[in-house]
Amino acid sequence: MAFEAQVEGQTGLSIDGSSSPTQTELTQFLKDGVIDVTSRCLSIDPKEANNFSRESAEQTSNGINVGSSKILSVVREDGNDGQWYPCRKERIGLQYKVTDTSSLHYASKYNPVYMITQNRNVHVYPAPSTSGNDTFKVLYVNYDPEESDGTDLQYDSTGIKWFPDDKVYLVILYSSIKSLENALSAKSLPDAITIPVLPSSVSLSSVSTSLPSFTEPSAFVPPASLADADVSFSEVGDFPAYVSPSFSAPTLGSVGSLTLPSVPVVPSLTSNSVSFSTTAPSYNEPVLSLTTFPTITWSFPSVPVSPSISAQTVADFSGSNPTYTQPVLSLSDAPTISNLTISVSTPTVPVISSNSISFSSSAPTYTQPVLSLGSAPTISNLSISVSPPVPPETASFTSPSIDTTTISNLGVPPTYTAPKVGGATEELTATIDAATAGEATDKYDFSRWFDLAADYIEDEEDIELAQAQIQKINSYIQAYSGAMQNKLNEFNDANAEYQGKLQESIQQAQINAQRASQQTSITLQKENQEYGTKIQKYSNELQSYQQQVNKEVQEYQQNLDGDLRVWQAERQTDLQKYTGDIQNNLNSFNQSNVEYQADLQVAIQNAQLSQTDDSQTLQKYSSEVQIYQSEVSKEVQEYQQNLEGDLKVWQVERQTDIQKFSADIQNAVNLFNKENVIYQATVQEKIQEAQLSDSNEAKKLQKFQQETGNYQAEVNKIVNGNKSQIDEWQSRNAAEIQKYGSDIQNRLNTFNKENVEYQAQLQISIQNAQLSQADDGQQLQKYSSEVGLYQAEVNSKIQEWINEEWNQNFLKYQNDYASLLKEYGTDIQSESERVKNDVQNYQQKVAKALQTYQAETGYDIAKLNADIQKESQRFTQDLAKQATSYKSDLEKYQAETGKINQDNQSKIAKFSAEVQSFSAELANKVQEFTSRLQKSVTDYGWMESRMKNLKEQYNNAFTIMAGAVQQQQPTAPPEQQGQQQYRR
Repeated sequence: MAFEAQVEGQTGLSIDGSSSPTQTELTQFLKDGVIDVTSRCLSIDPKEANNFSRESAEQTSNGINVGSSKILSVVREDGNDGQWYPCRKERIGLQYKVTDTSSLHYASKYNPVYMITQNRNVHVYPAPSTSGNDTFKVLYVNYDPEESDGTDLQYDSTGIKWFPDDKVYLVILYSSIKSLENALSAKSLPDAITIPVLPSSVSLSSVSTSLPSFTEPSAFVPPASLADADVSFSEVGDFPAYVSPSFSAPTLGSVGSLTLPSVPVVPSLTSNSVSFSTTAPSYNEPVLSLTTFPTITWSFPSVPVSPSISAQTVADFSGSNPTYTQPVLSLSDAPTISNLTISVSTPTVPVISSNSISFSSSAPTYTQPVLSLGSAPTISNLSISVSPPVPPETASFTSPSIDTTTISNLGVPPTYTAPKVGGATEELTATIDAATAGEATDKYDFSRWFDLAADYIEDEEDIELAQAQIQKINSYIQAYSGAMQNKLNEFNDANAEYQGKLQESIQQAQINAQRASQQTSITLQKENQEYGTKIQKYSNELQSYQQQVNKEVQEYQQNLDGDLRVWQAERQTDLQKYTGDIQNNLNSFNQSNVEYQADLQVAIQNAQLSQTDDSQTLQKYSSEVQIYQSEVSKEVQEYQQNLEGDLKVWQVERQTDIQKFSADIQNAVNLFNKENVIYQATVQEKIQEAQLSDSNEAKKLQKFQQETGNYQAEVNKIVNGNKSQIDEWQSRNAAEIQKYGSDIQNRLNTFNKENVEYQAQLQISIQNAQLSQADDGQQLQKYSSEVGLYQAEVNSKIQEWINEEWNQNFLKYQNDYASLLKEYGTDIQSESERVKNDVQNYQQKVAKALQTYQAETGYDIAKLNADIQKESQRFTQDLAKQATSYKSDLEKYQAETGKINQDNQSKIAKFSAEVQSFSAELANKVQEFTSRLQKSVTDYGWMESRMKNLKEQYNNAFTIMAGAVQQQQPTAPPEQQGQQQYRR
């Protein structure tokens, strides 16, 4: 499976050329993973280097550069193809001496050397050449990742060259972790909510026509004829005057603008990654420096010459071998078996007619009556007169602040102190100092003991003193090992206390975080209970409203039920008539069906009679078949009896022939045995002659075996002599090997000490990252609550504006204006009626005064009366005309006002719809933002959790490796450890 698919399976990401990460970035992650896994594995166990090694091509010249890779070994050909000798490493300062044949450092093709220059170039001596087999190769740790086929490592590769297969999964884990870090860094919060455009305030139309005014008629002018008459009008009074009613239009209140609350600010989330800059501890491999292996000469004696042995053969005796003559078996022909012939004729199969019902009458049809129902009653819409209760204000919850929790009181990590022996703190003799036998300082200066042992072995060649000095060194190493174990125990004890303190601090931090979360929950719970009380009050009012609504609904249902019952009674009559029509049509159908069924029964009976005739014919045919079968059985039995007799006669004849053939076989065997006895005697004679000839060759073989034994003795003598030199080299280097084992343990203890501090710092960083992530989660939860409160507050503001601003100002103005206008018209009508009545009273009083005056004086007042009547009539007509004109103008004004009101109502309805649309769009945007925010938070949390899990798997793998390497360290005494390491 390609690495890209494996990383996608571990992370759940979909990686392509434009994703986060891209395929190019994944390629780099894979290469970095190979380098990181290689470095960490070698820091834990340097012996793993061979698993990551790479061999260069054969070099014909010096100067190959392997970069910063660790060189494991260099080999050179000795002039023969394929015969490679290991090169020892020398410092660059001996570059000339290794080519000087008179120098002790001279390097031959059997003992080559290699050096590394300042630029990391490898030089081998004797220098390689293109002529002959004088090339060299370098084995080094590979830090240049490649595909299994040698091409560059890519995202779609399936294998890694120069890399162990059991650690490829670690490269996948490393790449998965880096891919998740890349994807997390590319994550961002969804865009903030875009508030939709708030609908602009409605602009209401005003009435352009001014309110009509009532024009009073001209004042009553008394007639001129009254000047000649002295009529007393003291009791008549003044002519009635028309008092115009006043109209004061109401003032339209100021409709306030709709002000929405501020949108909550999107919280700024930190990128929660584990910030960890502490460098992982590295394991420093100690250097094992051994003396030069002794030159061994293998001079073996000449191999004895194998004797020439002639092959002995048995003389030819094939001419007299016996032969066996096989008799011939001759059998007579088998009897001729005739075919079975049946002489009885088979009965004729009867012809059966096809029996079917012949019936051509048509089935009767049923005519369905038509149901005609009256139209359903008209059902009026339900109108609820009760006003719903006012909902409580939107809850406003206080967002409590949450204290940040940190890890403190960690204590100081323990330190590992190197052991001391005799007050000296050096690491098993940091340097080897020169020593002179017999000096007092050499008794307690460990650094001189190794040089003194070398003097006893190489210069004085005193094996006993050397062994005693080596035992002295072993005693020092044992004391050093004991001191080192004691220091390690002290470090482990302090480390256990430190780990306990670390766990206690982490647990306390978790408790503090939990306490802060509980305080937040208590505050929110208190405010939630207070708001719940308001909700309960609103619920009670809503329940009362529902009861009143149910009452009106019940009244509506009772009225509706009455209308439906009347309609159902009328429909019931229609259904009864429809049922009678069905029964009538069914009776007609039954009458036709009786005739149809009778014809059908006649046709069925005729078909049954025809089937009976066919049954009788089949019964006769069945009897004929039975007679035929009995005749056939009789003839078959006769045939079987005749055949059985013929077979018995043939079997007797064959038995006689077989007995004769068996007798012929026995005679032929007797003749063969007779000739075989003579042949076996001849064979024994020839074999005896060959054995006598072979005894001389046996003497030659015995002499060759004796010479081979002497040769083996000489070889063993030479091998034993060389073995003593090898054993002496082993004893000389045993102390160095023991020191090397102790150095490994000491370096491993130092690494473990640094690793403890490294792991502690790593746990602190991980815990801080988790606490930071918890803070971000609480901020997101707080922001989600603020968004919900914002949405509720927006709805509340819109409802409050409609109830307090719009309804209380404009609707009040509209109702007040209509009421005052109606009152004004009523006042004018009342005033007109009053003036009209007062004029009539005035006329009656004038007429009465004139009549009194005429009766007292006899003055002709007819003309005066006529003038008064005329003026009164003129005044009355003017008043009526002005009233009619005013009424007409008022109706026009009311019509225009109604049109303006209707237009304003349309604008108000449109504005209300826009406000509702604004509220719905705002709610959708808030819901959409909340969904995107929740998805982003969920994705981020899952990816972060998955990355943490992969990091734990990745780091645990190396922790397990380190533990396994530590368990594999030798536990035998130091002198045995050196021997075991040498044998490996």
